[in-house]
Amino acid sequence: MVRQGTSQSLVINGESGAGKTETTKKAMQFFAALAGGTGVEGQVLETNPILEAFGNAKTLRNHNSSRFGKLIEIHFNKTNHICGARIRTYLLEKSRVVHQLKGERSYHIFYQLVRGTKDKTQREALRLPGKPSDYNYLAKSGCTEIDGVDDAANFAEVLEALSDIGLRPADIHALLCTLSGILWLGNLRVEPVHADDSSRIKNDAALSNAANMLGLREKDLAYAITHKKIKTRDELIVKPLTGQEAVDARDALAKALYAGVFTWVVAAINAKLDMGKKASGRFIAILDIYGFEQFQTNSFEQLCINYANERLQQQFTRHLFTLEQEEYESEGIDWTKVEWVDNQACVDVIEAMPPKGLGVLAVLDSQCRFPKGSDETFMHALGDALSANDHFGTNPRRPGEFFVNHYAGPVSYNSAGFLDKNKDMLNTDLVELMETSSSPLITSIAATTADEIEGRRGGQTVSSRFTQQLRELVSMLDATGLHFVRCIKPNAKLSAGSFTSELVLQQLRCCGVLEVARVSRAGFPTRYRHADFVQRYKILLPREQQGMVLRSDAEMRAAVGQLLVAFKVPAGQYEMGRTKVFFKPGALLLSVGVLWCCSAVMNNFWVPQYCQRQHAAGKSEGPQGQSALSKFRVSSLNFTPSKIARLPSTAATELAGHLLSLKARSCCLLVGQRWCLLHLRCCPAGVLGYVEDTWAKMQASVLKLQAYARMFLARKRFQRHRAAALLFQGGWRGRGARLQYAKDLREHKAAVCIQRHYKGGVQRAEYKQV
Repeated sequence: MVRQGTSQSLVINGESGAGKTETTKKAMQFFAALAGGTGVEGQVLETNPILEAFGNAKTLRNHNSSRFGKLIEIHFNKTNHICGARIRTYLLEKSRVVHQLKGERSYHIFYQLVRGTKDKTQREALRLPGKPSDYNYLAKSGCTEIDGVDDAANFAEVLEALSDIGLRPADIHALLCTLSGILWLGNLRVEPVHADDSSRIKNDAALSNAANMLGLREKDLAYAITHKKIKTRDELIVKPLTGQEAVDARDALAKALYAGVFTWVVAAINAKLDMGKKASGRFIAILDIYGFEQFQTNSFEQLCINYANERLQQQFTRHLFTLEQEEYESEGIDWTKVEWVDNQACVDVIEAMPPKGLGVLAVLDSQCRFPKGSDETFMHALGDALSANDHFGTNPRRPGEFFVNHYAGPVSYNSAGFLDKNKDMLNTDLVELMETSSSPLITSIAATTADEIEGRRGGQTVSSRFTQQLRELVSMLDATGLHFVRCIKPNAKLSAGSFTSELVLQQLRCCGVLEVARVSRAGFPTRYRHADFVQRYKILLPREQQGMVLRSDAEMRAAVGQLLVAFKVPAGQYEMGRTKVFFKPGALLLSVGVLWCCSAVMNNFWVPQYCQRQHAAGKSEGPQGQSALSKFRVSSLNFTPSKIARLPSTAATELAGHLLSLKARSCCLLVGQRWCLLHLRCCPAGVLGYVEDTWAKMQASVLKLQAYARMFLARKRFQRHRAAALLFQGGWRGRGARLQYAKDLREHKAAVCIQRHYKGGVQRAEYKQV
């Protein structure tokens, strides 16, 4: 980011359970350690336990699976230090609040709340039961614990993080009450009335607890769940709901409340991390989005998740293959093209819009707008639109399912509930109910939900909104410098130390890693613009050529050629483009022979002579000079940048100034070509070669020299201040001691005088008696 002056993006993807969330945390810790110092980096890291608690859950493939996508933008100020951050979220899996598969869990925060609240008074205030399985929403899956995970300890960490992002105790209490109320909604018992033509909520402790935690009246909550108002032109009709419809309304309320809580928490984090006017406009974005998923039963959520992975895979392919070849063609580079698997056909199956055709999401949206649309009509419409597509298919033995051939393999989807999940419509009666709550948090959620409902009435569905978010995400990634991290899942058993080679090889093939290796071998992965290459490496040229002024493109190109000749890079290892110079992997290593021998000659010839001169000068300066040079031993000196900083200041300055000088380069010519090749075989390999490594070491040496110089000046200044303080303290304490001594002396003389007179009086009295 600093070198190129542009924002960067880090895309982390892979299968579910491959380690994307942990990689994201490591990346954030790295950036905080690298560019910290403002105090904001700690607040950025504090967001991790909050987001994990409210957005992660245990699945069959991962104990800490992210059930939402997030893009973390870490912003930097003009001095390249972290000054703030912003978090964007994508498609929270709301259905997990009310339903989980066998062996899975709901979101971590629910279990942490029940197990982590230790204070008896607070547990009574939150109406918490003894264990998580007392809640129906948490007991359905039969799994409430994770081996090796302490929910109580994690809850304490979450509470501390919530305080650190600026939430007041009252806000945290309202948040916990809302979470408790969501769980109690699942315990509401719906009873059918009149042959299931209507229903009612049983008046028990669950209703009382849910209403109390949500700040609602019991009768209002029960009525809103079991009735629905229908507005016509002339009148308002109240329709009683059946038992199943009331259960669906109750679950819809719970999902809407949790989605609102999640949005509210993310908004609070962004408000705390707002960078204001301190940002320079540059940022590093870390994208951690759900991995590719395939379960026994896959629904609308899995389709959206896998669609997002298809788009990111397309982004990866386009960035590393298509754009790579286009750049070679635009620069006039001759190279062998590499064939790869393009997933555009699969993306079109999901997102295609007229006139290209109809994809799954387009058919789904059309069925949602159709008054009598259902899951059956949706399946018929899919068959009519996509039956001729090779990446789409149906199974006659399973009438309610269809499959899509993804880049990672075919996945079968169950169409049951697709339309309802895509509409995501909450009954207006439930929104009006939330608006009457005494909790400010729930009323704010109601206002946000009402705005979303108004937007969906204009035709916006969950899939259309998610598609728009993905397009904006891809556009943002295209505008930054892209970097990819591929997380590979070693085994499917979630066990440490186990490596399944077939599974790993399949992931490497599916995600395009093998093709990347082929492109790197056949192409030119290292590249520089002509001006950047000259500016970076001209310091290694002779002194009289380092100050050359280059204005035109032709002069830049000639300077690049001069550097390549100086480095002795063979013609087959690089290609000169119109605006850039391209290198084969490790091509710059071919210049190691000259530079390695240069270092060896300076170690063996010039450095000993220099040390002898300095030692002779030290003798003439007397014992102090000899003592200063006693640490500068020729036998222990090796001419490497890492040791330059350890030398005396005069020697280090002169050595750094004469590094790769004309004298050393001329000495290097005395060394035979065979010795150069010998050192070339022994030298350490690197992507940018020895020239890049030399530049980095020189830069590190200069920084270390500057650090030692500044440390010396600071130490001298500190010593002067300390000596002055000690002198002042000594004088002040001496004055106090002298005054105290004079006082003690006067008191002693007075005591002696009194004692003398007293004893004399006693003796005189005795004498008179005698």
